[in-house]
Amino acid sequence: MAKKEFSSLYVGLGALAVLLVVGVAYVAFLQPVLSQPTPTPSAPVITSNNANPSIPAQAVLTGKPSCSTNASTPVLLFHDPYCPACAANEPILNAFYKKYAGSADIQYRFVATHSRQMAQQFGINETFIAHDYHVCAQDQGRLQEFKACFYRTLEIQDGQYLPMNDSTLRDCAVVQSGLDQAQLDACLQTARARIDEQLLEAADFGGGTYFTPMAVVGCEYRVNSALVEETYCAVSGACPTA
Repeated sequence: MAKKEFSSLYVGLGALAVLLVVGVAYVAFLQPVLSQPTPTPSAPVITSNNANPSIPAQAVLTGKPSCSTNASTPVLLFHDPYCPACAANEPILNAFYKKYAGSADIQYRFVATHSRQMAQQFGINETFIAHDYHVCAQDQGRLQEFKACFYRTLEIQDGQYLPMNDSTLRDCAVVQSGLDQAQLDACLQTARARIDEQLLEAADFGGGTYFTPMAVVGCEYRVNSALVEETYCAVSGACPTA
């Protein structure tokens, strides 16, 4: 009889221990979870930039932090002189420059896209010397004038651009655009190395790849440069509203 009483006591104590453990688990883990409100489903995201709905849907986040300031928002325009789409966007970019050069920090970067194929056919130096001249024209603040002369002079044969030679480029730079010749000659010595750096910059903003015509606005967004004004206005908030 004593053995049965001890057995019943052990069973009762065991059951009590189990209930105690379950109670502690409920208080520690289950009750807080069950007491939380059920989250409301969010609306579907219809653009790639849910942080700023004014950004064009085609714009893509670069993954870089913003480098915008109230005084000036950087706008980098990645451009290949021999890229047909770049040439087609020139009226848009020229209009953007005229409107916002005083408020935006607009800088071109000269990278190879279409000109890579030209280099295979015509030679590396014969093709990329045009990029060198563009870099040096920007250094002297004469890029707009130089680009205008470049596209007026550019020859097309059988639907393909022909690389512009040094003599024609120099005429566009010095005679037509007013570049200082001594400064130009000094710049041309280092321009190619700077173009290599700009290529790396393009790939960095593009997540390992890049395209032209590409605009990077405020470091945060990359987009086809045809949409540069809409993207700039959304990022900077500096554009007048209608």
